[in-house]
Amino acid sequence: MYRALRVRSHRGVLSLLGVALLMMTSGCMGSLGDREGGAGRAEGVVLHGTGGDVAVDPNRTLVDENGVPVDENGAALCIEGTRDVGPTGQWRLSHAQYENAMSVLLNDRTSPAGKFPADAGGIGEDGNRTVTVLLAENYESAAYKLAVAATLDVEFLTGCSGNAQDRACADSFTRTFGGRSFRRPMEDGEVEEMLALYDLGRTENGTFAHGIEMIIRGILQSVYFLYRVEFGTTPKAGEDVVPLTDYEMATRLSFFFHNTIPDDTLVVEADAGRPSTLEEIRVQAERLLASDESRKSMRMFFDTWLDLSHVAEVNRVRLFYDTVKSSN
Repeated sequence: MYRALRVRSHRGVLSLLGVALLMMTSGCMGSLGDREGGAGRAEGVVLHGTGGDVAVDPNRTLVDENGVPVDENGAALCIEGTRDVGPTGQWRLSHAQYENAMSVLLNDRTSPAGKFPADAGGIGEDGNRTVTVLLAENYESAAYKLAVAATLDVEFLTGCSGNAQDRACADSFTRTFGGRSFRRPMEDGEVEEMLALYDLGRTENGTFAHGIEMIIRGILQSVYFLYRVEFGTTPKAGEDVVPLTDYEMATRLSFFFHNTIPDDTLVVEADAGRPSTLEEIRVQAERLLASDESRKSMRMFFDTWLDLSHVAEVNRVRLFYDTVKSSN
C-alpha cells in the first residue's frame, strides 16, 4: 500500500492473485549480506535496509534457498527497518489503455490510438513515459474528434436538456466526467479551469454542446488523464514512505487486471475509503480476476511478453526444423 513498490519473489511460481496482492501491498526489501549454509536456519544473515542493518536471529528464523527470511509456511518475513520501496513512478497510458479508457468514458470503439506513433518498450512502463511532439499532436487531434462525436447527442451525454443546459450542468458534467478520467475527484481549481474552456466554447459558438466539447478536449489532454501519477497520502512529519490513496489503489488494481480506468464498483469503494485495506484488495482482486476483461488483459500481457502475434512470421531454421518429425 505504499507509494512505490519493488517486489522480488524468491519462491518460484506464484498464482496470479498472489502476484497481484504482492504488487498492491507493501513489501520488505533489503540486501543480503554474506551467508554461510543453504536453506534452513539462518546463519550469519544481515539485512541492510533503510532503517539500518538488522541481524537475523539464527536460532528462530528460517530462510529459503536464497537466504530470504521466511516463516514456518515459507512466506517471506518483514523485518522492521528493512523496507525500501524506492521512489514513486509516473506512467503514460499505453495506447491500449488509452483506447480502453475511451471505451469506458465515451463508449467509443473507433480505435482512436490507431494512428498514434508506436509505443516504445514492451512489458512494463519504461517505454511509455514520454510524450513527443508528434504524439502530443495526435492526442490533440484524437481529443477533438472524440469530443465532437460525443457531443452530437449532448443531452444524452450530460443528462441536461432545454434551459438546464447551462453552466451549472457543465460544472456537474465536469466533475463526473473529469473524476472518472482523472481516477479521482477533481479539485475545485481544476473544475474552474475546465469551465473556463466551457465559457470559451460558448463564446466562440454560442452552443452548450460546443462548451461541453471544449471541456472534453481539455480533460483528454490533461496530464492527469494521460499519466498515472501516484502522490500518496499527505506525509506526516519525518515520514518519507506514505500509503497510496484509496483512489490510487483502485487505479492500480484496475489497470493491473483490466488495463483501464476503475469501474463503478471500484469508484464506489474508493469513495468509501476501503480499497487500501488488505481484505478489500483481495476481494476486489478476486472480483476483477474473474471477469472477461481480465482474461483479455492477461492475453495481451503474454502476447506482448512473448511476442506471440509474430510467431507465424518467424522463419524456420531448416537445419533444426528438418530434424523434427510429426507425431501423427
